[in-house]
Amino acid sequence: MSTPVRYGQHRPLAPRTRCNVCGSKPDKPVMDHCHEHGWVRGAVCSRCNSLMALIDRKITPLAGGANEATLLGLLMHFGLCP
Repeated sequence: MSTPVRYGQHRPLAPRTRCNVCGSKPDKPVMDHCHEHGWVRGAVCSRCNSLMALIDRKITPLAGGANEATLLGLLMHFGLCP
């Protein structure tokens, strides 16, 4: 397990870094972080980042077009906040 890092203290992401949720390799990945605590959870694509924002606000992302497999991945990723 790696040492927790706060958002803003993380390394820049390389283009095509794999999304930790859906596995895509976006041209511009983003570093997702917990908005409550500030800890980095990992690299995600912009779509999964938007869906994670819903989860952080305690809104079910199924309304945002997430299927059940994506929802499971999102919830597992959510749990990465130390």
